Amino acid sequence: MPELDVVARTAVRVSPQHTQMVLWGLTDYARQCLTGLVSKSAPDYGEAPKDGAARFRLLIEHTASLKTPTPVHEVLLNGDFYSPFLVTQEKGAYRFRLTQWQESRYVNVAEWTSPYAVTHRFPLPKSYDSRDLAGLRENALMGASPKSIKQALLDRILPIRIGQSQGDVGRPQSCQVIVKNASRWPLKSLKAALEWPDARARGQARYTRYGATITLAQALAPGQHIVLPCTGTPLNRRFRWEYLEPMAIEASPVFAPAEGQ
Repeated sequence: MPELDVVARTAVRVSPQHTQMVLWGLTDYARQCLTGLVSKSAPDYGEAPKDGAARFRLLIEHTASLKTPTPVHEVLLNGDFYSPFLVTQEKGAYRFRLTQWQESRYVNVAEWTSPYAVTHRFPLPKSYDSRDLAGLRENALMGASPKSIKQALLDRILPIRIGQSQGDVGRPQSCQVIVKNASRWPLKSLKAALEWPDARARGQARYTRYGATITLAQALAPGQHIVLPCTGTPLNRRFRWEYLEPMAIEASPVFAPAEGQ
């Protein structure tokens, strides 16, 4: 019997095509966070899995409001280079319910809600016609993917944080990454890429973002944490503070089914 399946629902109704995109994204991004637990032959987002087909089921209920893309903004990308964008503001919440199959039904074993707010930027051609903005706004809304669910789910089951860092501003940083397995399953391995701003440069006209990668090849039992040393490398991009981007984490964990649950 597979360990886990994922069922997602969304209340967002921009268009039928957008709803399909959101449902596909919710399911696929959640599965990426649960590699090793979800069957490779799991049904597509449009097909509900059979009750009892997996030992656990993760139910995701998604609510959100999207503001129609605002008029064109110019956003700093690199140095003093500007490019036109359409900006979509999205605010919502993910409600997660982890259930376990017992006898003839799924029973709740954990439940939590993760509110979120994200900004989607849709790049425009350098020379665009204002008469095309209606179609471009529609494309911008279609590009508002629910990728934020990955961070919402990982913050609960596998929080990853930057610990101490040392080094001069704008130069490589010696830092620590703290990984905690807050799930109920053993973590077999982890690869993650992190990107974060250097808060010490706040008083400067621009600030630097750093990037680092970590690899965990050993098992990490539920409830355990580990501190991994790494080097934060300055990226070849410098940003103004008014365009501060938060920490970004792209993690690829692999879990193992737990015995005796």
